Amino acid sequence: QAAADRGGAAAGGGGSRRHGPPGAPDYSIEAKAGCIESVTMSFLNPVMRVGNTRQLNLEDLGTTNPIDLTESVHEKFDREFKKRAAGGKEPGMLSVIFHAVGMHHLVVSGLLNLLKAALALTRPMIFSLLITALSDPTSELWVRWLLSSSLLVLPLVSAFLNTSHDKIVMRIGLQARTMMSSALYRKALRVNMAATGSDTGQIQNLMSNDTNATMMMVYQIHDLWIAPITIGVGLYLLYGQVQGAAFAGIGVIALSAPVTGCVFAKLHKLYGEKLQHMDKRIKLINELVSGIRTIKTFAWENSFVKRITEVRATELKALYSFLVWIAVGFQLVLGTAITVMLLVVLVVFVETGGILTPAVAFTTFQLFEVIRGPFISLPGLLVAYLQAQVALNRVRKFLLATEMKGLPPGAHTGKDARGDGEPAIVVRDGSFEWQKPPAPTEAEIATAKKLAAYKAKAEKGDAEAAAEEAEKKLRDEAAKEPFAMRIDDFHVAAGELVAVVGSVGSGKSTLLSALLGEIDAADGATVKLHGDVAYVAQNAWILNQTVRDNIVFSSEFNQHKYDKVLEACALATDLKVLPGGDSCEIGERGVNLSGGQKQRVSLARAVYADADIVLADDPLSAVDAHVGEHLFRKCFCEHLKGKTRVLVTNQLRLVVPHADRVVFMDKGTVAEVGTV
Repeated sequence: QAAADRGGAAAGGGGSRRHGPPGAPDYSIEAKAGCIESVTMSFLNPVMRVGNTRQLNLEDLGTTNPIDLTESVHEKFDREFKKRAAGGKEPGMLSVIFHAVGMHHLVVSGLLNLLKAALALTRPMIFSLLITALSDPTSELWVRWLLSSSLLVLPLVSAFLNTSHDKIVMRIGLQARTMMSSALYRKALRVNMAATGSDTGQIQNLMSNDTNATMMMVYQIHDLWIAPITIGVGLYLLYGQVQGAAFAGIGVIALSAPVTGCVFAKLHKLYGEKLQHMDKRIKLINELVSGIRTIKTFAWENSFVKRITEVRATELKALYSFLVWIAVGFQLVLGTAITVMLLVVLVVFVETGGILTPAVAFTTFQLFEVIRGPFISLPGLLVAYLQAQVALNRVRKFLLATEMKGLPPGAHTGKDARGDGEPAIVVRDGSFEWQKPPAPTEAEIATAKKLAAYKAKAEKGDAEAAAEEAEKKLRDEAAKEPFAMRIDDFHVAAGELVAVVGSVGSGKSTLLSALLGEIDAADGATVKLHGDVAYVAQNAWILNQTVRDNIVFSSEFNQHKYDKVLEACALATDLKVLPGGDSCEIGERGVNLSGGQKQRVSLARAVYADADIVLADDPLSAVDAHVGEHLFRKCFCEHLKGKTRVLVTNQLRLVVPHADRVVFMDKGTVAEVGTV
């Protein structure tokens, strides 16, 4: 619960309001820059001078510009997304992004890029006038100097416009990626994974590849509409040079249009297939990494390697087809079209009686050079746009996915809202049910059958029967009714220690999930929690950071409090043997800690949070008997005394005699409540 409550801070770079490293200037050097400094980017000069003398570090860069902070851009994105999603509509993701970052930024950057394109088209015409002036002895000298100077100044102005444009669109792109990553992270904390069929691999792919595809497209968003304009105006100016021969060039473009359409339709389809295969591969690799100990124990390496190799081969096949179509479509078809167009125009112009003067020839060549860039880049821009559209559709689908209902409105309040004599936790007339998972797809069934058949062959068994049994098991699991729980009356007084006991599958963990809003409640259920909540999961959740970072999390560090928590959670001795003590880096999923150590670190995090309510899901199961006794007596009975504690446990001999009350769960109901 502490992780969920502070999820926004985690996604935004922490709960501190000072967005910079220790010792860094407590301001943004860009935000403090004046208008001229911002336009010319001269505010970076001091940083460049420092970088010329030594290697730059974070302390030299100051803090992040406030307009780029995650919490700032996410708030705008969330507001725009909800406004457009009202009434069950599917919001246009690009519209949401651009309104969130500010349409004025998009307009200004578009105007800058348009001016740059206009200058690019102006240069060939000035060059034509200059050649004509140099060929005419009667032309004025000042005219020649003016035209020559213009050719010198125009590239400088164009470079300035290009830099200003790039600065704006790159900021828009980075903010777009930041706001989508933040929204996806927050959604992942609320989404109903079982009901939507989502998995970790898909979420990782959304937060990395799909957000990156969108960012890259935003960088080039204006080129999508300026490139056709540049080509059109360039052809018009070309007509002014070679007259009717320009229509021959337009004819070449018209003939290549159907081929271009076929190429992009195929690329859109292949890119979608590639992303689907990538999702499957990432999901399998995550399963492999998370379960590597089990896989090594049962010697399932070959089976997993074969599955991953098959999925990877399918992904590579889709990627190969995608790249082949890019190569054929861009290089052989579209890349040569501009050269063919130039040759056709010149040949037709000469054959129709046109006089190929130096001014006409050089101007035509320069106009084709201006057209060449947009003409060749336009297919790539369209591909990037199609990729971004596929990515944005996937992001939108996930953001609109079914969420867990969570606690009813007003269920979670501060402890000050609790009346005299009112329990800290109350559940009445509550029916709770897990969402039914989606039916398995044909691809999932085929994968399960292949794996079962492979195992059967390795064990010299009946591969066909094993495949059929695997399919039947998968379908039967999906057809099962989800676990349901009915709580007529459950309450915990403030400061009380309540032990929740029962057989496996009786609903003990589900009761805690109901208190956290992790399971859907039927209408009419009453759930009340008065105070901050800390939760200790049955499977320890560990950050890939130091032991201290895992315990302190986003709270303020207090040495005295920290030492007391270490003692209560029996971690003081362990820290003495860990290399670096509490500065020891815990690996991914806590791989360099034992199961008991991970559980105690997770418990210490909840204890250090100093919450009013502590919900612990069987934290004593992963530790030795003497350590479990220490945790119960020192932590739950002494250190947390005065807190409201709900402890799910099977350690009846240890816990039950000291609990204020015991709740016995059976088949999803509170069967008995009493004391020993």
